[in-house]
Amino acid sequence: MSKAYVKVHGGGKVIAISDEEIIGKSIEDKKREIIFNVSEDFYKGKLVDIKDLMDFLSEGENINIIGNNSVDFAIENNFIKRENIILIGETKHAQIYKI
Repeated sequence: MSKAYVKVHGGGKVIAISDEEIIGKSIEDKKREIIFNVSEDFYKGKLVDIKDLMDFLSEGENINIIGNNSVDFAIENNFIKRENIILIGETKHAQIYKI
């Protein structure tokens, strides 16, 4: 089963989620001239099974998700719609804001 890092910021208001295998790496989209740093400072918190993201996705007010497995889980569980994600190179990225 896939794993993801989850880090809670600001007393739970901001939650950062990253697939385990991309933490600490830079993702490049040469066409759009984007380099996205999957920073350990921002993303590396508790390592959890992907299925355990449900509670974090339910509770966060501002959620930043990077990585194909984590974003797909959020889509499959109706937290975001596929048309609301972006690709950075081949890597999916999404942000959720609850108002």
